[in-house]
Amino acid sequence: MEVKRSKAGLFLHQTKYSLDLLQKCNMVGSKPCSSPCTPGAKLSITDGEPVSNPTEYRSLVGALQYLTWSRPEIAYAVNRVCQFMHSPTTVHLSSAKRILRYIKGTLGHGILFTKGLSAISGYCDADWAGDPDTRRSTSGFCLFFSNNPISWSAKKQPTVSRSSTEDEYKCLVSTAVEVLWAVFTLMYTDSSGQLTCEVSCFDWFCLLIQAVLSVSDTALPMCFISFLFNKEFHFLISSK
Repeated sequence: MEVKRSKAGLFLHQTKYSLDLLQKCNMVGSKPCSSPCTPGAKLSITDGEPVSNPTEYRSLVGALQYLTWSRPEIAYAVNRVCQFMHSPTTVHLSSAKRILRYIKGTLGHGILFTKGLSAISGYCDADWAGDPDTRRSTSGFCLFFSNNPISWSAKKQPTVSRSSTEDEYKCLVSTAVEVLWAVFTLMYTDSSGQLTCEVSCFDWFCLLIQAVLSVSDTALPMCFISFLFNKEFHFLISSK
């Protein structure tokens, strides 16, 4: 990890590590691409032919995981290729190398930490049944302290969701847990007592439920809530 201090703030980046990884994989002269993964594309365990050297694939993907420390935008793409460490194929290797090509074109990217208000905001989303092999969803979130990203993750959900609303609520719970951790941690360093927090999601049905709950916590039939996402619902209610 490299740190550069300036009047703008504190800039964290991994440029040297990225260059070393490109050299190790013989991709210094590769053509850069504009995104770490192909939009809308799904990876399956049955795609392609088995690679001749699985250890090379595992080494590459393991190295890419360290890059997510300063590159939140590649977290989802890296999570996808991590799903096939046990039996990688040529398609999976191509996807991992695409991430390297994206890194090649964005070597100067990193995280800039600046001064700001004592406010925590979290943003989350999930791809319902996005895994073609298991139909499990992948949750993703990013937490900001003022304008500074402080925590992010992309992770496959442990169970299959029966609706997009259910998988969004699972994602909301994961984000709420992270927000609570950040709030409790910052309470020891923020003496002003003005710390605020907010979590946002983008599922229309979740927003509808939240709108109803803003009127009354008992405005929705509890049998309906229990059928869909009992634990997730009650955790979010208790965290309000």
